Amino acid sequence: MITQKQIDKDYDKMSNDVKKLLDETETKMDTLIGDYNDKVETNDTLDTPYIETCDLSSLFSQLNDFIEDHS
Repeated sequence: MITQKQIDKDYDKMSNDVKKLLDETETKMDTLIGDYNDKVETNDTLDTPYIETCDLSSLFSQLNDFIEDHS
C-alpha cells in the first residue's frame, strides 16, 4: 500500500525533474536560436528570418507553472 508520504515524495521528485528538464530545454533552445540568429545577421544578401526570443522565457514560465496549476 502506498503512503501519503511516498506520494508526496514521488510528486516532489517528478516536479523537480520536470523543472530541471524545462530549464535545460530553455537554455538549449535559447542557445540554438541565438546561434542561428548570429549566422543570419551576418548574411545581408539572403532573405532569412530572424527569430525573436524575447517571449521565450515567459513561455517556459507558463510550462513551469503547469504542474502546480493542474494539481
